[in-house]
Amino acid sequence: MDWNNFITILLTGTIPALVTYLIAKNKSDARAFEITQTFEKQIQALELTHKNEMERLRFEAESKKQNKIDEAAGDFVQQLVKGEIDVSQLKKDIKKVEGLKKSVSGTHPANKR
Repeated sequence: MDWNNFITILLTGTIPALVTYLIAKNKSDARAFEITQTFEKQIQALELTHKNEMERLRFEAESKKQNKIDEAAGDFVQQLVKGEIDVSQLKKDIKKVEGLKKSVSGTHPANKR
């Protein structure tokens, strides 16, 4: 077998295989890139959905908290109007709390300079 036949056989077998390999590699790289882009878009969509859901839950919690505050204030006013709460005792209690607040704020390490 001479070198011409050997090189011809080698090239006729190698070149189509190389072309086939490059085409397959290019397709698989493109498919991998497409899958990566799809997953990134899905992740972004999930993050946005999660953010919106968290915002909705935060709004619900704040709304419930405000409703409870309003309800408690309404109950307090209703009890005051009905006379169920002793106003003079309430004033005394408020003065006690103010006194405690002053004594605590005077002894708190952050207030000492």
